[in-house]
Amino acid sequence: MEATEFLAAAEELLKKTEAREVDYRNAASRAYYCQFHTSKQLLERYPPSESQYGTEHEKTIKELVTHQDKRFKKLGNMLKDSKDQRHKADYKLAENFALSEAKTVIRFAKKLLKDIEDIQTAKR
Repeated sequence: MEATEFLAAAEELLKKTEAREVDYRNAASRAYYCQFHTSKQLLERYPPSESQYGTEHEKTIKELVTHQDKRFKKLGNMLKDSKDQRHKADYKLAENFALSEAKTVIRFAKKLLKDIEDIQTAKR
C-alpha cells in the first residue's frame, strides 16, 4: 500500500453526497496518516540524528523540525498542525469538527507531498 492511498480515501469521504461530521473527522485522520507515512519515508532516505524520546509521531515531527536541511522544518510544522487537527478529530468528540478543518488537513497533505517531491527531485 502507498501512503497516498490515505489521501485518496480522505478526498473520497468529502465527495459523498451527504457527508457528515464523522466523514470530516475520518478525512482529516486519513490525510494526516498520508503525511505521517510519507514523512517517515523521506526521513529514511535523508536520515537526521536519531531521536530517542516520544511516540513515532512526535519523533518524526521533531526530526523534521530539527533536520539539518532547513526545508524539512516547514514539513515538520505542517505535520504538527495536521497531527493537532487529527487529534481533535479522533479524540475531542465534544468539539465540533468542520468541513473546513478537514479540507485544511487535505490541503496540507497535498502541499507536503509536493514539497517532498521537490526535495527528492533536487537531491538527485
